[in-house]
Amino acid sequence: MEELLSLDIREQTVKIQQNRIAAVRHRDSQQLVARCFAGGQVQTAVAIGKVAADSLIQQAKEASATALSCSYALPPVASYQKNLVRERGLERFVPYVKQALDFLQERVPDFIFSGSLRSSLIKRRLWNSAGLDLEVEYGTNDWILLFKHGGSATIFDGGFEYSEDEGVSILETCAAYLPLLDTWNSPADLPGNRVPVAFITPEVLLDKLGQSLRIDCYSNGSALFSGRSGEALFSQDFGLADVNFDPARGIVAPFDGEGVLHESPFLPLIDQGIIKNLIADLRNGTKYGVPSTGNGQRTIGKGVSLDFNALVIRHGSRPYRELLGQLPACIVATLLMGGDTTDDGYFSCPVQLAFLSRHGEIVGRLPSFTVGGTLQEIFGSRLLGISCDGFGAGARNPVVFAELSIDR
Repeated sequence: MEELLSLDIREQTVKIQQNRIAAVRHRDSQQLVARCFAGGQVQTAVAIGKVAADSLIQQAKEASATALSCSYALPPVASYQKNLVRERGLERFVPYVKQALDFLQERVPDFIFSGSLRSSLIKRRLWNSAGLDLEVEYGTNDWILLFKHGGSATIFDGGFEYSEDEGVSILETCAAYLPLLDTWNSPADLPGNRVPVAFITPEVLLDKLGQSLRIDCYSNGSALFSGRSGEALFSQDFGLADVNFDPARGIVAPFDGEGVLHESPFLPLIDQGIIKNLIADLRNGTKYGVPSTGNGQRTIGKGVSLDFNALVIRHGSRPYRELLGQLPACIVATLLMGGDTTDDGYFSCPVQLAFLSRHGEIVGRLPSFTVGGTLQEIFGSRLLGISCDGFGAGARNPVVFAELSIDR
């Protein structure tokens, strides 16, 4: 059987330096990978640029020296076509970025912004000779905008990083940070040694937990919560899902890199604090006796690997501002880097940038410190709330409020 995966990309990248657009780059690219399955083996050929499909498939058939074992069944035949591209195209992206920069320079003139913003139109197709034909077209924006105060001696003080659909919410996301930046020159003291913390980017908490939600790590005993599926490990208010289709937040993966078509836009992994499901690809599914969950990820030039589409915490019922307002004191953590979680589940991470809130009002910028707590505490006994919205228009995850230990 022959298979062809193609990726056609049109993209526009805007480079920002010192509050101005320094460069705009346009790029059109085509990437293809052909695989041939025969005799329990798979052979692969890769091409960048316009190459005839028949020619690349022939190259794969002749690549016997790099053949790999393939001891699992291929996905059932399926058909899927969807076009999610909006009418606007790429031409409006640069003016929108310029508008956002003008807004920031007018609103917070003491800050310097630099970064990279990319708008892409992507067509992804996976086809095989057995009758599988899957195709999706969509647009995304991926961007990171770093900032530093004009009087700061550091390279950068913080940043905004988001991935969303082509609707573009850069301006709205930047506006969410303004109440924080307005208090930059108002130093505040840490309010105690065990304090509520609002994680506006809670993804930093999920790396170690994610290992327990993979069929391979869970089954071989290397995961933190191996063998504990079905137990009430966390708060009933905590849920986690692997989301494969949420275009508004830049998640578009209706099928995986092996041709497994998702039956639902998300797979619940943790529900009401209990591990319910584990992710699997075809190879690991065969090894451990479970069906693939559509998590065989594949990029051009690399083999299949088991990974999440997008880990998303289940949203709560109340807005971020309401949850923040009910707390007499709360740390809003905006930049956490260099943290880790030990094998027994203790999370510790330096917080390079955070602000103090009192009853929902941001009153000042805090000195750097380190937060700590076990994952079971953070998502269990010390969990204070999960918002129904994210911090900024393009946020995939809600804001997580938990009480953590503070180390000065």
